[in-house]
Amino acid sequence: MIFRAFVAALLLTIALAAVAQTPSPTSWPNQKEGDFVIRDFRFKSGETLPVLNIHYITLGTPQRNAAGDITNAVILLHGTSSSSKAC
Repeated sequence: MIFRAFVAALLLTIALAAVAQTPSPTSWPNQKEGDFVIRDFRFKSGETLPVLNIHYITLGTPQRNAAGDITNAVILLHGTSSSSKAC
């Protein structure tokens, strides 16, 4: 029993040390965060959400072509179990 507690404490210490050494998120030039709201979102299955919020980060400054389309877009969306800042 004492051995198991020792091993658990050792593993916890190693995990905390690894988390402490994780680098902070990189700050990119002209990085901007925002939220896009979609009202009455309908899934392919037919189910709906009254409001769907999508959080995003854009990098850089948009450049547009003659048609007005952004030609240098970089957008980071969140994952389903993490954030866009996860390594």
